[in-house]
Amino acid sequence: MLVLAQVSDFHIDGGPERTARAERVMGYLAALPRPVDAVLVTGDVADHGRPAEYRAARELLGGPAPVLICPGNHDRRASFRRALVAMHHPPLALGVPFVDEIAQAGGDRLAEVVRRHQQVVAVLCGHAHTAASTWFAGRQLLVAPGVASTLLLPAERPTGDVLDGDAPAAIAFHLLDGDRLTTHFRVVG
Repeated sequence: MLVLAQVSDFHIDGGPERTARAERVMGYLAALPRPVDAVLVTGDVADHGRPAEYRAARELLGGPAPVLICPGNHDRRASFRRALVAMHHPPLALGVPFVDEIAQAGGDRLAEVVRRHQQVVAVLCGHAHTAASTWFAGRQLLVAPGVASTLLLPAERPTGDVLDGDAPAAIAFHLLDGDRLTTHFRVVG
């Protein structure tokens, strides 16, 4: 069985709060009795795309397992490549306007590719800062929760705030057993 830990949306900005959240998440993964096979980071590693943010992220993201990273919309490709593989944006609407306004472009083309490849058991992404699950192209679409903050759904927003930076960070564990994927979510306080 292959075990992947998926983390998303660190938004490392040089400040102590997001650094501490990232340290808690990566410390949690490093302390597991059995290391995961890989850690998948689905974007928004840095908040502003500055080289110093990626240098800090490189130090924070080290651990006993290989780390696979894809960029997100906050990441700047040139700086990202100097310092440091799923996708960041969901390919369809999740029912949250703040996130849906900047969904992955070309979702219909991606759906065609996914349908042609039966070995694809799920589509993994981040960006939404909330754990979510739906279907896409006949496969599970699993959205990783955020490390830096948690998205509030419209019904949860009494004051119009979109993100809750005080909610605990969370991660997803994906267990791949043959062609069956099981996902568990964990809050890392």
